[in-house]
Amino acid sequence: MTFDNVEVHCQSKDTNLGVHVLNSTNLRYGWSFCENIMMSTLFFCHFNRQMVEQTFDVFNITMASACNHGFSDTNTCNWAVKQDGFYFFDHQQSMWLKQYDWNQK
Repeated sequence: MTFDNVEVHCQSKDTNLGVHVLNSTNLRYGWSFCENIMMSTLFFCHFNRQMVEQTFDVFNITMASACNHGFSDTNTCNWAVKQDGFYFFDHQQSMWLKQYDWNQK
């Protein structure tokens, strides 16, 4: 099965991370950040490929508790982009949970 290139554009209110392409030779994309003092940090991404797309929050305070807590204030939130949609790894339950389907353009 081939997987189309997926364009990923992520940003927060203050930080635009630009467009990155996921494909068979570039399977991972990640970044690190510090949560703000108000604990209101939010990052969202727009995913785009051929005839489908989707936009959603990839980090917010609600999902932070399901991310893997590292040292001090670090969280690791894992998302998987698949042919049938988007999966979030819930570290509390140790399982991938489907969160979103692709939307037709």
